[in-house]
Amino acid sequence: MLKPYGNGFPKEYYAEKPEHIIVHLGDVREPLSDRSIAVLYRFVRWPMDVEDSFKNEKPFTEEEIEQMKSLGPRGLGELMDELGQIRKGKGHTKT
Repeated sequence: MLKPYGNGFPKEYYAEKPEHIIVHLGDVREPLSDRSIAVLYRFVRWPMDVEDSFKNEKPFTEEEIEQMKSLGPRGLGELMDELGQIRKGKGHTKT
């Protein structure tokens, strides 16, 4: 869960090193861009009394999920695929 206050994720979640946001090599995990980090930060700090501008955002399409599973981010694609299977009653939950 993203937490707007407190510790939240460690800084390594966003990038292994700050300079990797500017440039990273193939053997280094790709960092989140500073713009993406700004979107995440502003999203979790969204005021409760302000209408959510993302409320009408459509869920991922099956095509998008398949593309993620093939090209990445694979973990997100697999998660969304498993969620879809559970919603269709064809999956199982892992504990």
